[in-house]
Amino acid sequence: MSTTASATLIVPALGLMVPALGLFIPKIRALLKQMALGKRLERWATSLARARSDAQMWRLAQNDARLMADLKAAISRGAK
Repeated sequence: MSTTASATLIVPALGLMVPALGLFIPKIRALLKQMALGKRLERWATSLARARSDAQMWRLAQNDARLMADLKAAISRGAK
């Protein structure tokens, strides 16, 4: 098959495919929005888990003088 014959078949095919791909754009946008929402939820869950962990560590430190000293030392190093 010659190059010209190939081109005459490909160009009309692309002309039909491009508008057909446009039908998927709303679905693609919805999927991207869901992915963004998923990332936000993941960040929120991570921050919630970190806050719970910090609260539990603080509660444990209330009854353990060594742990409290370590926490206070870490806090003072972080403040500098």
